[in-house]
Amino acid sequence: MTVISGVLYLIVVGFGGWFLVRAQSFHSLSSADLWVCRLLTVFALFFFAFDVLGAVGVFVPGRWVTFPYAALVAMALFAAAYAFAPLRLPHTVDSAAAPATPPGPPLNVATRLVVTVVAGGFIGVAALLVIGFPRGYEANAYHLPSAVNFFRDGSLHIWDNAYLHTLPANASLWDGFWLRLLPERFVAVVNLPFLGLCVLLLYRLCRFSGADRSAAALISCGITTIPLFGFCSTEMGADVAGVAFALTAFWLALSRPPSFPSWSLLAGAASGLAYGYKPLHLVTAALVGLLILCGRGPSAQPRPGARDRLLRTASFVTAFFALAGVWLLRNEVELGNPFYPIPLGGLPERLGFTPAVDWSYDEFKYAELEWVHATWQWLIYPWVEGHRLHQNFKFSSGLGPFFAATIPVAWIAWGAMLVVREPRRYSERSDGDRAARVLYVCGTSIFLAWWMSGSRQPRYVMVGIAAL
Repeated sequence: MTVISGVLYLIVVGFGGWFLVRAQSFHSLSSADLWVCRLLTVFALFFFAFDVLGAVGVFVPGRWVTFPYAALVAMALFAAAYAFAPLRLPHTVDSAAAPATPPGPPLNVATRLVVTVVAGGFIGVAALLVIGFPRGYEANAYHLPSAVNFFRDGSLHIWDNAYLHTLPANASLWDGFWLRLLPERFVAVVNLPFLGLCVLLLYRLCRFSGADRSAAALISCGITTIPLFGFCSTEMGADVAGVAFALTAFWLALSRPPSFPSWSLLAGAASGLAYGYKPLHLVTAALVGLLILCGRGPSAQPRPGARDRLLRTASFVTAFFALAGVWLLRNEVELGNPFYPIPLGGLPERLGFTPAVDWSYDEFKYAELEWVHATWQWLIYPWVEGHRLHQNFKFSSGLGPFFAATIPVAWIAWGAMLVVREPRRYSERSDGDRAARVLYVCGTSIFLAWWMSGSRQPRYVMVGIAAL
């Protein structure tokens, strides 16, 4: 019964995501962009059904988080969304038709070789994960125990009050779902698709920022060589998936696909999913919300008015809370603090919320010493790093040569360019120039928030790396 209902659930969310993305003018939305919208809708339906059941379980005791109930909820959601599709967000001025991104020259031979090698390498990694001893489990102190408890108890209740088990747990829902359907050997690869989604979204962002196909493909493939991205995708963690959804939100807020009027809803859903994987993406959600409220779309689209901006921002916030709200609701009801255990600079305590008594500030403060000997050395990292010979090589083994050769250099070059280049009115810049500036500012803001948080582990700034 479990397998049958689980397969039925996958069929419902798969077809639901496919049919709900009904573009009005397919000629102005590329196939890649259409696939991104459909994939994100599938993921939103997948998690939202469990979120609804988890929210019910917060107030009504019982085993609600089960495959049969989830399949019923997904079918009801799909039917309601399909029935009310004509009443969705109307074509506002910023959703007018716009020409597609110019295709540009095809990939050159060297780029094709790089793409083939990278794709083949990760196919080989997936094969090794399946045929070898199941790995990726020993690194998870809380994702897998929570996954087992959620589906064993049929509830998203906090099963252990240690702060690790009170964090948002989309990763546990994802892993636990597949553990109920597949052998552990196959579950070991369920996070690899999120790395592919990261690569696809980074490619779309590069193309929108003005890069040609070859440059965008090389940058997108290069990020897989950063241990934080490559190694984390082979383990059952939450980092890569969170970055993938955050990049999706950025892409939607910048490109505003003209053939998909509900792009702001989808951006909110992506930000909510990212928060459900890592609460640090609250910063990303705030930046995306500001982009929707204050930014503008491509130059071919008319400038939105105040009413359209407010409508888009409201839909973004609504979708964000729809996908992230279950974790906020659960923690508020059970612990008296919706953001528990995240300190947020002491703001929850000032508002009278319950602080996390076992949140070790000193532990997080000194965690950076695994990478550098002193805080100031982040300014010259990774050219100088604190690793020792014979240490285990894993996702925390530095950021690699691709990061060293691109991200710091690009950040310094862009900063110098912004100072030296002759200023122009924002409206006079090209779409690519505006998008690149926005990503520069957002990436820098994420790094600054990471620096001020005191918990300076590189995996907490992965989305900033991708944005820059």
